[in-house]
Amino acid sequence: MSETDGSDSEGSTSHNGPTSTPEDFVHALLEMVADKLRKFSDHHIWKDETLQLAYAITSKFHPELLDRYGTQTANTKKADSVKSSQEHGATMKALAELSKAVHSLNERIEDRSNPSTGKKTTTTPENPQGTKSVHASGPIFRPTKPSSVKPLPVTNAKPPRTPLDSHHPARLVVIFKAGPLAQDRPTEKQTVIAINDRLALHDDTRHLRVASARYNPRSNLILMMRADQTGAELKKHADKFLDVLLPPDAPHTAVELATDDRRYKVRINGIETGRHRTDGRTHSPEEILDELKVNNPVMESICPIGPPRWVKAEVELRERDYSSAVLEFLSEDDANTLLSTRSVAVFTRYCDVVIHADKAPLL
Repeated sequence: MSETDGSDSEGSTSHNGPTSTPEDFVHALLEMVADKLRKFSDHHIWKDETLQLAYAITSKFHPELLDRYGTQTANTKKADSVKSSQEHGATMKALAELSKAVHSLNERIEDRSNPSTGKKTTTTPENPQGTKSVHASGPIFRPTKPSSVKPLPVTNAKPPRTPLDSHHPARLVVIFKAGPLAQDRPTEKQTVIAINDRLALHDDTRHLRVASARYNPRSNLILMMRADQTGAELKKHADKFLDVLLPPDAPHTAVELATDDRRYKVRINGIETGRHRTDGRTHSPEEILDELKVNNPVMESICPIGPPRWVKAEVELRERDYSSAVLEFLSEDDANTLLSTRSVAVFTRYCDVVIHADKAPLL
């Protein structure tokens, strides 16, 4: 019984705070006894001293139980052996009833600690509190391995308000494929005056007006129309003014015109430039695109704006074995589809695919 003794000494300090009445003190002790009784088996053999105490408690709370089971009183004159046998049977039954009574008392205490409106009742509520199984009614989402491919960054850019803002419809971009040097190109003011003079010579373009122009860090020329006109309309009449942007005898194919739409750019690194070809030229953008389509099935599900463009000028490509090219998309989904492949095959080698962002050159 060392376990019982040790438990009692430990539990004697477990009730919360001082009791206000003798009944509260008895209640606290019974609550402790009920908790300790749960640790004993129903077949535990109790000491006579313990049974006597239980008998006294039972006779105090439920005297009718003693009469029901025919238990003898303490004044009986029978032999000690007969008395002990009879009291043991009655006490065991009384202990079972006492355990039920204490359990019921604990339930009442719990109900009292959680007051509810309305008439009090000792019956079990329809929705008893406790552990419940909760089943989700929606789809089950299982954790997945995070992807190592970063999608294009989501930008919350404000819509362009003036032609000075990127992606405004009044802008037209002139891309010099050969990358002209600064001394070979006209100034921004000269360009605006020359283009407007050419447009004024034709009835169908006399209403168009280039308001400003500027070169960006990549040496492309950005033409800005009046805010109520579009770069797409100016592009339709490019044959009337392109020669003023080019050196003498240069073909119109030396430049490319593009409206300043929002584009999603993907860069392919490590493409062979082809500078050692027998014909003495590097791979053209059209040849790169053909290679991509032949060797990569992903190209069947995406739609780039045009062939890829080298990030370096022709004169620089002739000094390199490998360089990078950029594909542009109007659809962000197409760009992310290509990025998800992580690499593509071009000219007998796999090349990395990454997000591209134009950066100004370091000064």
